[in-house]
Amino acid sequence: MPALHRLLLSAFAILFVVFPACTSRVDETDLNKVVDLFYHPGKQNIDPSRTYPFLSTRTREQVSLDAWKSIMASQEYVLESVRVLKKETVNNKTYGIVALNSSNGGKRSMGTATWVLEQNAWRRLRLPKAVDDLSNAFNKGDLAGVEARAEELLMSDPFSLEAYEALLLALDAGNSDRTKSRARDKAGIVQAMLAINPDDTNSLVLAATHAQDMKSARQYLKKLEGTVAYHTAADKIAAQHPGIEDKSTFSGKQAESEAALIQKLIGLADLKRFAEFKKLDAGDKTYESLSKYLDAHNPEDAAVYAGKLAMAYHKAGYKKRAAQWLDFGHEHDPLNTPLYEMDDLIAPEKQ
Repeated sequence: MPALHRLLLSAFAILFVVFPACTSRVDETDLNKVVDLFYHPGKQNIDPSRTYPFLSTRTREQVSLDAWKSIMASQEYVLESVRVLKKETVNNKTYGIVALNSSNGGKRSMGTATWVLEQNAWRRLRLPKAVDDLSNAFNKGDLAGVEARAEELLMSDPFSLEAYEALLLALDAGNSDRTKSRARDKAGIVQAMLAINPDDTNSLVLAATHAQDMKSARQYLKKLEGTVAYHTAADKIAAQHPGIEDKSTFSGKQAESEAALIQKLIGLADLKRFAEFKKLDAGDKTYESLSKYLDAHNPEDAAVYAGKLAMAYHKAGYKKRAAQWLDFGHEHDPLNTPLYEMDDLIAPEKQ
């Protein structure tokens, strides 16, 4: 799945999370009270029809009540707190920016939501059709179309992080320095995103991976510590700077040791140096350490590494451990086809 589509899907899931408390009346001119009712942190499994009326007019044009219910039924995140960051008037419309703090598997994440004042009442502004159009254009390689659609989205939602992200990734894909229509450069796009919400997790990942120097990258990574995206961002920076031998200078010594251990185990198995493999593997201790490390990564990436570890342990003769890593991979990404192709080889080793 292309990077843009995967990131947009992730953002789409987080930003639509709502946990309504009740149907009691609320002062709809007070954004703090409205978002408390709309999101009601810590509550789950409440009828989405109670908050559907709080969606903006344009959002309800693109999201039916049935679609809204489906969206809510698919949520995995636990929203812990919400905070109104600011209100701002653009082109005679008043917008509110709300930070959404959630957690998943013990790791935190912060998303950002746009609200708009409609007829003196605050409403959630979200334009999924526009976001889908962005993703489709990117998947087709239509970078000019991505830029045009992103600028259109920013006209409707001046605080759309998805639009800015699309512009940034389109510049990456086209190996360009500036957009053609508005001459936006990468640094300017990143700063625009951070100006909306300086703690937004996805924006910090993009800031870290597009930093002009390692000092800036470390600063952004520091803010990502404890989030679901920390290790993924660190790994991307390591891939961008292959000349840096000591990854611990920015991603942490523990992460470095675990990442190195995975590569050593895979490499030793490929080279059939099984005596060294046996010395390196510490049994359950190694599995617990590496599985915890991979749990902090994107599930799709974790599944890929689990598959490689499963094959490495299979080659080294550790049948049960190989099967255990295969199960780990299936649990993290049930749609990973290569893992199913390994089932016939490794799955019988569970017996």
